[in-house]
Amino acid sequence: MTRREFIRLAATAGAMLPSLAIAGTSDESAGNSTSEGQMQYRTLGHTGEKVSIVGLGGYHMAVTKDPNESIRIVRTAIDGGINFMDNCWDYHNGESEVRMGNALRDGYRDKVFLMTKIDSHSKAGAAKQIPDDFRISITNPPGKQAFPISSFTYLLIPSQIPDAAKGEAIKGFLQWMLADGQKYAAGLFYAPLPKEVVAKEIKQIAQVNAPGGPAKKK
Repeated sequence: MTRREFIRLAATAGAMLPSLAIAGTSDESAGNSTSEGQMQYRTLGHTGEKVSIVGLGGYHMAVTKDPNESIRIVRTAIDGGINFMDNCWDYHNGESEVRMGNALRDGYRDKVFLMTKIDSHSKAGAAKQIPDDFRISITNPPGKQAFPISSFTYLLIPSQIPDAAKGEAIKGFLQWMLADGQKYAAGLFYAPLPKEVVAKEIKQIAQVNAPGGPAKKK
């Protein structure tokens, strides 16, 4: 099966195209690309592993109503040379991982490099890994199978904002991001935050222009 045929199949299934990703490297100029059949591969960061330049994302595995269709998509991808898979425990409340896990049975798991968004499979575990001050790095973690190119998105907000109205507007926006705004995260290819982490961030937002040192509008 060629890449063109595989993409046509995925488009028909209505569950794959938004999940395609290109596996980048920090050493592309070194000529580390190789080809096998119809697929090209590159070395993934410091791992030494060769991964396909086209990856299959797990979010859309649970979009289709038929679990067997999800299995067919994953295994067709692997049979076509794709060996880079992505998933997250928070996609569809874990259903995406369940379906990809079922698809990777029967020897398929040994054929892929599987990444996840955080090294935990429970929301409590995810929250426990993130300290209260959010000073944590997940770039180049230890372990051969750990995904090296990962990071968080940070917003640096002053604890005291001279314009009180502006400060309240910023706080309102941040609170929206942590509440209703979370439903847009997956569509932008971010992992929605677990409620335990949201609770920690709400405490931090409350420190902006908090009583005891409030900023006064000039």
